[in-house]
Amino acid sequence: MKEQVSTLVSEARQLLKANQFSSAVAKAQKILELDSEHREGLYLLAVSQRYLNQIELALETLKVLQHHHA
Repeated sequence: MKEQVSTLVSEARQLLKANQFSSAVAKAQKILELDSEHREGLYLLAVSQRYLNQIELALETLKVLQHHHA
């Protein structure tokens, strides 16, 4: 599972760099299906949501990140 998550994280990062934010959200959600508290998965989701102008969702995601990793 750890290797699968690592691959998904790399793919999500590449999607962000390519400005494919909707696809990056989907990839981050797959990460979180495998590990709901995954730090980078939550961060990548929040960043992608922000670029999609989903500010409230991004803030909620950041709250979850802070709750699990503060």
